Amino acid sequence: MDELRTIRAKAEKNNKNDAVVLSKNDLLRIKDATLIKTKEQILGEKKLLEEQRESAAAKAKARKEKMQVMDQMRATKVKPTDFQ
Repeated sequence: MDELRTIRAKAEKNNKNDAVVLSKNDLLRIKDATLIKTKEQILGEKKLLEEQRESAAAKAKARKEKMQVMDQMRATKVKPTDFQ
C-alpha cells in the first residue's frame, strides 16, 4: 500500500501523467484481452499471409490470362465488319 502512495505522490509532485492506478478487476480484464506473441509466431503469421496473397495473385493472374485467350479466340471468330 505504501508503494501506491509513493507512486501517487510522485505523480502529483512532478505533474506527470505517466502513472495510473487500476483496480484488480480492470487489470485482470486487460490481461485476459491481451494476446502475447513471440517473434517466431509473428514472423510465421506474416509468412502465412504472404503465401496466401501470392496464391490469390497466382489464381487471379491465371484467370486473367484465360480471359485474354478467350477474348482473342472470340475476336478471331467474329466476322469483320464493313469498317474493318
